[in-house]
Amino acid sequence: MAELLTVSERWRQEHPEAAGAWLEAFVPPGTGRESRLLEFQEATLKEIRAAHSSRSRGELRALPVFLAYERYYKKFRKTYHVFLQFRSLVLEGRPFPRTPPLVRVMFLSEMRTFLLTAVHDLQQVRGPVILDSAEGGEEYEALGGGEQRLKTGDMYMRDSDGIVSSVLSGPDGRTMTTDGTTSALYASYLPQGVGFGEGEAHLDFLTEALRAYSDGLEIRSRGIVGGKTES
Repeated sequence: MAELLTVSERWRQEHPEAAGAWLEAFVPPGTGRESRLLEFQEATLKEIRAAHSSRSRGELRALPVFLAYERYYKKFRKTYHVFLQFRSLVLEGRPFPRTPPLVRVMFLSEMRTFLLTAVHDLQQVRGPVILDSAEGGEEYEALGGGEQRLKTGDMYMRDSDGIVSSVLSGPDGRTMTTDGTTSALYASYLPQGVGFGEGEAHLDFLTEALRAYSDGLEIRSRGIVGGKTES
């Protein structure tokens, strides 16, 4: 069976130590229970706060996964936004955005493992998703509207109809999930410094959170592609 996520030769040459992870999930209609997901969310946030609330800002930034993303973002004079969200949503206790449950699972997974992730409605995705490296200037319609232009060397993902996400500019609007989405693709960027083990733990947590939402959940495929997994 063909993998849902593959890599381009350009990406392989420019980001040889990076990887991408995916998880394909099917939630049968009528099986989702948002109340159970909210209970799981609160229990998870309590665990995360217990593990990290005593750390200073500097100590948090020094965690290996945050360091890996910060190195990547620094090349583009940017700050890793998941770190800012972590401080706001977890440590400061601000409410999670009101989103469809499958998107809430994505946010919660980022707070738990710190790995940058996007979620797409698989019925809107055309063909396999390819992990690529931007030549610079490629454009797509971002989530929420407006055109985004890729920066040279930024990692991004595309299907046969166009770009579906990039590290710096986020997900697209064409493949966004809604309350009616039943088939979802979770795709994560693992820059140099984020290992295979962190990627697998991330996919495990996504599965756990999705099962908390739906006891009818089907994980149809998952995996990691890129330099870390290839000999």
